[in-house]
Amino acid sequence: MLSNSGQIVENTDLPIGKPSLFLTGASGSLGKALALQHALPGVAMHLWGRDSGKLSQTAQAVMSQGAQVRETVIDLIDVAAAT
Repeated sequence: MLSNSGQIVENTDLPIGKPSLFLTGASGSLGKALALQHALPGVAMHLWGRDSGKLSQTAQAVMSQGAQVRETVIDLIDVAAAT
């Protein structure tokens, strides 16, 4: 996970070769709904969002459905943080 300052807090490597989903806005209600809709066993999900608490809740819900998750706390208004 990356902090808002861009420092690595935790790194969870996801397996290569599995179905993957990259979702921005995952800490919001629409992003959470989309993540849950696509959370299946064997799917690797990369979840980005601004609110660390809500993003963590989304990640926990997705993992409970069998998907693997990598969380990144980021505000995409800061374009440099996304690169």
